[in-house]
Amino acid sequence: MRPVRVVAMILVLVLCTVGATAVADAAARHTQSATQTFTLAGGQTRTLSVPYPHALEYDNARYSGSVVVLGPASGGQGQGQEQRQDQGQGQGQGQGQGQGQGQGQGQGQGQGQGQGQGQGQGQGQGAPSIKLVKILERGSAQGGSVYSVKVHNTNPSSSAAVRVRITTTTTWTS
Repeated sequence: MRPVRVVAMILVLVLCTVGATAVADAAARHTQSATQTFTLAGGQTRTLSVPYPHALEYDNARYSGSVVVLGPASGGQGQGQEQRQDQGQGQGQGQGQGQGQGQGQGQGQGQGQGQGQGQGQGQGQGAPSIKLVKILERGSAQGGSVYSVKVHNTNPSSSAAVRVRITTTTTWTS
């Protein structure tokens, strides 16, 4: 029975050592992110850049970036007001005849004018389609210190601006 206990104890020691090394490796790994949100009007193309956190500070660092196109901010659909004034003119003619005890004849003419005024509300900016926003280029730039994205919004310029959110992440061990 003794050899079985010795083998079990050795197995437990090996597992503890391997587990402690994995915990030590996980504790030494660091991750930090940075996020910025930009607005892009319809019909525009822009290059947007976000710096990596701790860029080029560590030899064993890994850098990544992501881009997400979002709709307009709440209340981003602008409203426009339209005021309208209408004026119209009308003419009318009438004729009348009347008979009394004697003999009589009459004729009349009349003219009328009318004015109207109205107000209407319409949307000054339409809702943009996220599918019409194209990512043309993306990747590290400026020697690897920033994540750069070139975005083109093919929505009409009369539509509301879209938001573009860029997130950069740096992971390193120390």
